[in-house]
Amino acid sequence: MGYVIEWVGAPIVIGAVALLSLPLFPGFALLALWFSVLVAAAVLLALVGATIATPYLLARHLRRRWLAPSAARRASVQTSRETGRSARGGG
Repeated sequence: MGYVIEWVGAPIVIGAVALLSLPLFPGFALLALWFSVLVAAAVLLALVGATIATPYLLARHLRRRWLAPSAARRASVQTSRETGRSARGGG
């Protein structure tokens, strides 16, 4: 059995306990509400951060890949310098 399958029951049990205890402890309801609001704000902040960072990270990756010569190209240039031939195999 996988690791994820073992933890599937935990949210169900925690949710059931929370829903059953809400009418018994009104203070717990307020605490659960604040916790839910904080989790929602953290998720929203993470999504906004990921949305803002994605174009920057993609552009940085593509720029570095474009500027850095590949290992095959470096080997080809090195071989052509040693033999005096062009990298394409011509004279």
